[in-house]
Amino acid sequence: MNLEKIFKNTILLYFLSTVVFLLISFTLEKNFLGEELYLINSEIDLFIIPALEEPVFIFVWVLVALVTFVINILSLYFLYYFKPIGKKLYIYSLIVLFILFISVKGDVTSGPLQLIDFFGSLLEGIIICFLYFTPIKEKFN
Repeated sequence: MNLEKIFKNTILLYFLSTVVFLLISFTLEKNFLGEELYLINSEIDLFIIPALEEPVFIFVWVLVALVTFVINILSLYFLYYFKPIGKKLYIYSLIVLFILFISVKGDVTSGPLQLIDFFGSLLEGIIICFLYFTPIKEKFN
């Protein structure tokens, strides 16, 4: 098998799962959850620590999350073309996103959205394995 082709297809599949996740979460999630669960989800406090509910902190958190998400998507482009900066950007952006989302309380999600989220996390792990444990890692040197 051609590892390079599998790696590139995995990156494309991860990007596609991210796009589908965003589309469903912003359009169809209310239909999947139902009106009652959707209203409960919108009333949940955002952060674990109540002091973090200040509007300035929420603005900074959203801004950092958005910039990190854009960097993560940009790193997929660099990974696809085997640019060395892509490996660093991808790993650092994942670490920052994980740290950001640790501070957030859980929310109510539908089955399809949860499945796509799980699939995206699985693809993230596969990409990391490709980057560090296969001969693909030598293409980034």
